[in-house]
Amino acid sequence: MSKKTFMLLKTLFLNVFLLVIFPLFSQKNNDDAIVRALKKHHSKESNFAKASSFFIENNWDSTLYYSLQQLSKKQNTLTTKNFCHYFRGYSFKKKKLFDEAQKEFKLVSTNFEFYDFVKMNFGAIALEKSQFNEALSYFAPLAIRPKNNPFHVNRGMLFHNIGICHLHLNHFEEAERNLFLSENIQKENKDTINLTSTLSSIANLYYQQYNDQKAEKYFQKAYVLALLTDDFGLKKNATLNLAVVEENKKNSHKALIYRKEYEKWSDSLNDQNKIWALANLEKQFAVKQKQ
Repeated sequence: MSKKTFMLLKTLFLNVFLLVIFPLFSQKNNDDAIVRALKKHHSKESNFAKASSFFIENNWDSTLYYSLQQLSKKQNTLTTKNFCHYFRGYSFKKKKLFDEAQKEFKLVSTNFEFYDFVKMNFGAIALEKSQFNEALSYFAPLAIRPKNNPFHVNRGMLFHNIGICHLHLNHFEEAERNLFLSENIQKENKDTINLTSTLSSIANLYYQQYNDQKAEKYFQKAYVLALLTDDFGLKKNATLNLAVVEENKKNSHKALIYRKEYEKWSDSLNDQNKIWALANLEKQFAVKQKQ
């Protein structure tokens, strides 16, 4: 095999990894600080209460509907408006409607107590769009905020995203430094789901630098952790990574074992998505019946 062909295969292999391991914002929906604030924020407005409830439940369509109903009211407090625009921006982002998400986030006033979360979302959208320098312009100021700020974003997630930006920009030392920071924070917080993704990102970092031995070590770590979670998507991606690793090593027997396991997790994820979709339809039907 020529060196040129080997480099091409290596690049294709890397692209497979980059497609399957990134949680660009979080494997976990919603930010704990905002959820806690919503539970304390008492409002007599029924539409706002419903929008808040559906936001906490990760029901994005219903969140969008009731937040819009609330915004149509003439007399809203600034706090209510900010929350509603945040709900809508976050919901659009989760639905991958990034331009609409940005429009809503821009309507949140800068004195909103959770404005750091707005900046984090702007950065996450830029990262989704492969606008890595723009993403860093949002993430970098958040990284120097006081650690004890009660309204601060998830620092483990933040350093992970900064590391991913530097990885794409081939700033390998900065990528490694930030990904290790993320790993340490997530270990300390016992954040298994996001730690799994960070380990996969570190593996990508080493693979891109042709350090296959270190890369495989971290892919293995990510796989072991993924199996400890209830997240079928994580299990599927971690297993696929190892299948591709073994295929690249010409180890067809191990690769086949991982491929079969990958198919099992894919089927489980598809079944779960169907159940969630059905449950969502039932909730929407119940809401319409009450109206």
